Amino acid sequence: IRDVHNSFVRPEAFLSDEQKPATKDDDVFHFISYVPVGGRLYELDGLKSGPIDHGATSDWLSDVGEVIQRRMSEYSQSEIRFNLLAVIGDRRKILGKQITTVDADITKLMRQLEALRLDDRSESREEADRIETQLGVLNSERAGLEHMVEIENDKFAKYKFDNSLRKHNFIPMVYQLIRGMAMKGTLDSAVEQAKKLGKKRARQQPQW
Repeated sequence: IRDVHNSFVRPEAFLSDEQKPATKDDDVFHFISYVPVGGRLYELDGLKSGPIDHGATSDWLSDVGEVIQRRMSEYSQSEIRFNLLAVIGDRRKILGKQITTVDADITKLMRQLEALRLDDRSESREEADRIETQLGVLNSERAGLEHMVEIENDKFAKYKFDNSLRKHNFIPMVYQLIRGMAMKGTLDSAVEQAKKLGKKRARQQPQW
């Protein structure tokens, strides 16, 4: 999590080698994790000396919501610098396992159907019809799962593109663009136009 988080660090035009420890007045941004262990809900905070026990839990996803709400309420109502994420498995792998299970059921039923077709008894034909109905349901289920996999693949392709934009350092390009506009004498007018547009957008913002 740390490595992925740090890979999205905001590019800075100027970096300082100066390092100083955080004080009590500084904003310290870090990860806090909540995990269920042995029927109890624990908070793992890297700035604390050890895990914090929030008590017994039978539905930890519901209970952790209350804990997070209490923590957020400790800050002012105007504070919005919170991010919440869930660490889960790749849904494509979960869907792949479900498809494998469905394929196994289809194969089993196909074998039964082949055997029944060799038997000309009426009850065998009725059983064959029942199996064909089950196969239709399973094939529809498999098609639905494959469609969900396609959706996940499309999402990951979009994530990859969006992340490449977030990680890219646009500062050199912006610098050259501003430099070029200044050389052509169009920078001052562009700045004034941007200021006017910013004021217009501010007036259009709803008042809370």
